[in-house]
Amino acid sequence: MTALELAFPELADFERSLTTWADGVRGRQGERRAISFPVDVYETGEAFWVRAEMAGLEMKDIDVQLVGQQLIIKAQRAQPELPQGAAVVRAELPVGQFLRTFEFGVPVETEQVQAKYRSGLLTIHVPKAQAVRPRSIPVEADAVE
Repeated sequence: MTALELAFPELADFERSLTTWADGVRGRQGERRAISFPVDVYETGEAFWVRAEMAGLEMKDIDVQLVGQQLIIKAQRAQPELPQGAAVVRAELPVGQFLRTFEFGVPVETEQVQAKYRSGLLTIHVPKAQAVRPRSIPVEADAVE
């Protein structure tokens, strides 16, 4: 994440929305444009949580990888089979390959990452490395001389 995105996260959200809209406008009429899937990322002192909406996908179509500090989520949705003689009137469900990447910027516990999929929602728990987790430091009284 850039310093600008950290300072003004709503600008980054606006830029992504604008890019998604522009990519859709550039597509040919009737062409399906699959850009990405909606994601929420949360951070606590101990971990990152990533929730991705992937309705209609099966677990076998989802691939989650952690490379260093970068989380990569890939998914694939096949073109649905239409009944013989059917013509597409409206096609809004994205098909094809989806890809999202997230750079955490701090060391993470790669062996403790967990991903769970339920009811179309992928939830990934990425613990931070012990060295970067906050810890309390007790304050002691100074001895009077």
